[in-house]
Amino acid sequence: MKKLVLCGALLVASLVSAQDLFIVQSGELYGILNSDGVEVVQPKYHSISDFGEVKPDWARVELDGKFGFINKQGDQVVEIKYDKLGYFGEYQDNLLKIELKDKVGFIDKTGRVIVQPVYDNIDLYGNYHKDWALIKLNNLLGFIDTSGKIVMQPVYESIDKFDKIKKGWALVEHNGKFGFISREGRVVVKPIYSSINNFNEYRKGWAKVSLENNKYGFINTEGKEVVSPKYDNVELFRKKSKTVIANID
Repeated sequence: MKKLVLCGALLVASLVSAQDLFIVQSGELYGILNSDGVEVVQPKYHSISDFGEVKPDWARVELDGKFGFINKQGDQVVEIKYDKLGYFGEYQDNLLKIELKDKVGFIDKTGRVIVQPVYDNIDLYGNYHKDWALIKLNNLLGFIDTSGKIVMQPVYESIDKFDKIKKGWALVEHNGKFGFISREGRVVVKPIYSSINNFNEYRKGWAKVSLENNKYGFINTEGKEVVSPKYDNVELFRKKSKTVIANID
């Protein structure tokens, strides 16, 4: 490292941290100077954030509209190539969202990419499942867990909230057909039905289903067909009320 002589072209802009690091400016570029006057980072970035804003020993830097992170030694810990960078804790304590070419992913606190920026969107953890986040890719939906691992491939046009129709299950749509997935990531009812009613509407533990040929039947809460969908319609008998006519003289 070299000693830095402060002159009119080089302005000490602000303190970076409590360890007497300074942001220095030369023209439109910024660098970092330590308390001994040693240039830790030569002025080459278009902006440098404070250390601790995202992580104690990281500072967000910008170069030509791209963002990354450096440490207090001036080393790049996250490559300066991203269009946007989020914050730890926004999704999970150990995850920070990255955005590149309108695609999103995650890095962890070591700077390692654990979810490549390939998804159109990643929802917050807990919106559907406490350990999963909804992902969107090419208008199809799936889930990843807190480690970034795919637990449900993005193949569904829609995924309903868990427990809405049956506790522990979520209604899914695939190629215009409906079925159910479980909280464990299993397909418990294959998406083959044109419609699925709520459970218990006709009989406790049963849900009415239909096929594309407008044939109806029932599945139970184990996901099994208890009545094959072969009927044109299935309806409950209507309860008739008795009419009492009173003659008044």
